[in-house]
Amino acid sequence: MTPWRHLVLLEIFLLCTSILAFPSEPEPAASLDQSQSESLISNETPSSNGSTSLNYGPLISCNGTRYRAGLRLESCEDAVSQIPRGTRNLKFGLNTKDNVYYDVPIPTRFISGDGLCTIDIVLKNQLANDRTSYEKLAFAASELLRRCVRSQNVGGIAMDIGVLKRIGLIMTSYDPRVTCHPGFAPPVSNCQNLLDTMTSSQTPRNYGPKGDRRAYVQLPKELLDQECLATVRTTGQLDVSTSYEIWQAIVALKGMEMETA
Repeated sequence: MTPWRHLVLLEIFLLCTSILAFPSEPEPAASLDQSQSESLISNETPSSNGSTSLNYGPLISCNGTRYRAGLRLESCEDAVSQIPRGTRNLKFGLNTKDNVYYDVPIPTRFISGDGLCTIDIVLKNQLANDRTSYEKLAFAASELLRRCVRSQNVGGIAMDIGVLKRIGLIMTSYDPRVTCHPGFAPPVSNCQNLLDTMTSSQTPRNYGPKGDRRAYVQLPKELLDQECLATVRTTGQLDVSTSYEIWQAIVALKGMEMETA
């Protein structure tokens, strides 16, 4: 988390703008990258705050300290509704550049239309992969909604999902810092392919204007595939960010832009 305050702006087709300004309170564990998700999941036990095990489903752990309290029920209901429904087992694995194909690359996030509630798919470790269906993920998300948000008004994690029990779901709140501008034409794509293929590392890098030799990433920088264009700009001088934080911002832009389109 950068202590600096020069802002980085991210735009998708000029319809919405996300400001990568970091909130004063720490990000919840849901915002950790996949290299940290193994300890995140393994540290949760049935004796954790609010943990309950279902005979026919995942282990649910509700924890307002780790996954935040005060979640908006309607927002999380909307986030759950974003999960596709399907009974076919799909392969989930970490998004890398080694050309390994997964049906669903990790990280994957479902976000409410107002950007206030997110559901992240996580793995027990960065080399793991597993299989499950969207139907089972939707069931786990519904249990998180019922047991944690509706009953206790806190976020939580659902664990032991998948054939090898390597998949988890995290439900938490989010501060999107997104502004949408009505009247602009919506993009021709939902930018999901860009999200599925872009780097999402937690390694801090220097971002700055072109010509600044200290900048590891010189701005403006375009992230694009055949159907989607996202532009990262700076409103200040040198700043520190991560590609994962930019990935989060594109998810928020996509989700909230689709809501306003």
